[in-house]
Amino acid sequence: MSKLGIFILLSACMFVSFRDVESINTAVVAGQQFLHYTLEKNVNNFNETERNKTCSMFIKDFKRFWYNSSGGKYLTEYLSFLEEWLCHAQFSLECLKRPYDFNQFTKTTYDRACNRSVFETQCFSSLVAVSSVRGRNSSQKWNNLLRALRTYQLSDAELQDPCIQVALY
Repeated sequence: MSKLGIFILLSACMFVSFRDVESINTAVVAGQQFLHYTLEKNVNNFNETERNKTCSMFIKDFKRFWYNSSGGKYLTEYLSFLEEWLCHAQFSLECLKRPYDFNQFTKTTYDRACNRSVFETQCFSSLVAVSSVRGRNSSQKWNNLLRALRTYQLSDAELQDPCIQVALY
């Protein structure tokens, strides 16, 4: 676990009672899952200074390791963290500047996180096409198409579509 992970875990644990910790079956829940549970449960308990410090540390960590293939960070998780942790200023800036927008996949990832309606509009036809090939075009609603997409055996060609890749995340 990185220094950031340990810092976040220790900070978050200050707001978790012993009863909360007892209720988690640590034999089943791995360290990362426990960390996510703890943070998600307590994100609103952090004051603005603590939250900004945590957001800044996470951003610094991402910038340092985003390109590292062995233990690197993922843009999808990075954007989700900023949103879930209420890093409003940083999230807005990230969406405005899009510094990791290198290709169609990362553009689509930003669209999904920053403007969901743009993502759905741009990718709707890809989901309809994948569904139609399988004779399942009865529903033209995004959520139904997305739910069905997860049940399909997709071809390599279909998996090359950034819309399909991001929709599956």
